[in-house]
Amino acid sequence: MDKLSRQLKLLKEEDFIWLIYYFIVTFALVANYFERNSILNNNKVSLKNAQKITTTILVVAFFIYLYFTLVSIDNLEFLKRNGNKKEVKVAFERLIANILFLVAGAIAIYADYDSNTSSIDIGII
Repeated sequence: MDKLSRQLKLLKEEDFIWLIYYFIVTFALVANYFERNSILNNNKVSLKNAQKITTTILVVAFFIYLYFTLVSIDNLEFLKRNGNKKEVKVAFERLIANILFLVAGAIAIYADYDSNTSSIDIGII
């Protein structure tokens, strides 16, 4: 695949990611509504709904970070063959940033899981 068609394909995929982010923002606002209802009315069902939505958002975000990490790896390999030193350096820096986001996403999912589970020790850690 030549460079131009590769870039256009990545931009088309990125458009889809931005659409997903739009839905993430919308569902985050819905989760906040449920959480607010839970706080004001001591509504346990609203709290559970807010937790489910938040967990789903974190998992979707994790897969977006995973996608960007995989794209960064592919881009780095492509530029090692076809790019100059500056492009390779920037691609490597972007890969590091994407890996950090991926790790942060995994930690956020764990923290969410930890906050949503009971205080009973189940022997995970």
